[in-house]
Amino acid sequence: MSELRSSWKDSGYDCDHCGGQIFERTDEGLMLAPHVYHQCRLCGCQWSLKHELIRLGTKDSCREQSRAVVGGAEQDNWKILGWVLGAIVLLFVFTRIGFILGLVVRFAIPILFVGLIAVVFYRLGRAEEWW
Repeated sequence: MSELRSSWKDSGYDCDHCGGQIFERTDEGLMLAPHVYHQCRLCGCQWSLKHELIRLGTKDSCREQSRAVVGGAEQDNWKILGWVLGAIVLLFVFTRIGFILGLVVRFAIPILFVGLIAVVFYRLGRAEEWW
């Protein structure tokens, strides 16, 4: 069985949840690739190197902090939902306008063509004194 060894280096950060010191923790085993992440020594919260929360700590302040983060995430979800619904409405409007413009072009071009022929025929008739 492989033995798991952990090494700790000071990361220079303080925990947002409890104010404890955050260390860069590297877990190594004989059969495993090294796994590096940040961990607070006081409460145990763990973050990825991209500062995303991996595991919540054990203190009450950590729980309160996570509720604030989840509330912010829910607001972001509503914003995304709003953008998606707005895009669907705009797509519908542009489709309807495109359909209406398609009908206008379909009927307007032949009418304009007939009108142009009538104007040319009228001017030719006046020039030739047909009427």
